[in-house]
Amino acid sequence: VVNRGVLVETFEGISGTSVDSLTSSANYPDAPDRIEVTANFETPTNQGDNYGVRARAWLEAPVSGDYTFWIASDDQGQLLLSSDTNPENASVIASVSDWTSSRQWDKFASQESTTVSLVAGESYYIEALMKEGGGGDNLAIAWASPQLGIAEPTVIANEYLGIFGLDLQVPVITSQSGSVVEGDSLTLTVGELAVRDLDSASYTHVYAVSQLPIEGELWIDGAVALAGSVFTGKDIVDGKVEYRHMGNNATDDFFAFTVTDAGGNVSESTNFQIDIDAVYYQCSNWRRNVTAFANRVNSSELRRVGRFRKR
Repeated sequence: VVNRGVLVETFEGISGTSVDSLTSSANYPDAPDRIEVTANFETPTNQGDNYGVRARAWLEAPVSGDYTFWIASDDQGQLLLSSDTNPENASVIASVSDWTSSRQWDKFASQESTTVSLVAGESYYIEALMKEGGGGDNLAIAWASPQLGIAEPTVIANEYLGIFGLDLQVPVITSQSGSVVEGDSLTLTVGELAVRDLDSASYTHVYAVSQLPIEGELWIDGAVALAGSVFTGKDIVDGKVEYRHMGNNATDDFFAFTVTDAGGNVSESTNFQIDIDAVYYQCSNWRRNVTAFANRVNSSELRRVGRFRKR
């Protein structure tokens, strides 16, 4: 698949062995000397001296479960993982403080991450940094998961990696429904408006409303939406997208929308289905009220009603 792999940026002519010497370089991060794509999460060994690498990808979990990650590098290295597709949420989960041989996963305790829970079909931003001084050099990222059937550290394969920075995949809407109590409101969440898009960050997605709801109103950032109104994935995360039911007796409603990603790829039009839960009002005094009404009817009226019925 053409959009599978790892984007590798190489920054040359940088002395030192620390990751800090890479990230503090004048050319980092916007002016790499070389850009290439590797199939798996591993770079070629023994490429040269005095250079640094940033390797980035979208990681897709094939099954839900607990995952452990490892990094091997020469010299220093860091592995960062985000809780979603947003690079700003990435943090260091494993590191190499000195150097290791190629695919040597157990030289330092810091090479192994704590257990990370991933959800099947979801994409996560993953990044590795490596700084080479002199001598041998290497970089590889591995994972293992009992749910995946991998017990030992295994270099992350091509089929689980989407090339960061390339946007070739059309967004696929995987969840588009919610429920609201009659007369109430529903703040939409990323779980209810879920989109699968391996090579585009979810917060950059633009949702365009093509058909408005009938039994209620769609509100975006405090204003009533119109046909053609748009909101972003970030708006959803920030709780700015809301459906407000008008309080009638309808049992369901919907609005239609499309999703456009950062590369301009547009999803198929989809209906967001809204189930409306009816509210039943209970009067604890109904017996007393009926009795009071009956007492107001005098006996002559009752007799007259009785005669009328006999006829």
